[in-house]
Amino acid sequence: MREKLRLQSPKARQMKSEQIAAKLLKDKYFKKARSIVFYSSLEEEVQTGKLISECLAQGKQVLLPYVDGEDLRLTPILNPQTDLIEGSYGILEPKPSIRTAYDQEQLELVLVPGLAFDQANCRLGRGKAFYDRFLAKLPQEVYTYGLAYDFQMVDALPVTELDIPLTRVIKND
Repeated sequence: MREKLRLQSPKARQMKSEQIAAKLLKDKYFKKARSIVFYSSLEEEVQTGKLISECLAQGKQVLLPYVDGEDLRLTPILNPQTDLIEGSYGILEPKPSIRTAYDQEQLELVLVPGLAFDQANCRLGRGKAFYDRFLAKLPQEVYTYGLAYDFQMVDALPVTELDIPLTRVIKND
């Protein structure tokens, strides 16, 4: 899957990301959510930059994770151009100067990256289990969406009791 992601052309990546964004913007839970956790997309992942800007323009609260030891923590951002720095694993994350504690009880929707997703809405991450630990601590009523290119969908993934299925996976097809 890493190879497929790497070999996808930038043009295909952009087109598919725009299709996914269009579906997401029409989703009733996304439209209703006032507080959304995004991920800072790596080059090969479904791109989130335009969605982040769109949500900020709509007055939604946008939160991004950062790595704190073995955990993901969240903090709101206001401007992706000035509020982010390269952090752990080469991923953009909120600058230490803007990080504030955030009550997860206020979350409404979490967008989750992954290498692969299956028909049961399970995900295969990158192996460090940051999102698995994070998702396990979320209140039950928080919606969790994976964003996936069509080829990232598989019939079934190997899962353990630590794997938390997502509410939904949104893909480009």
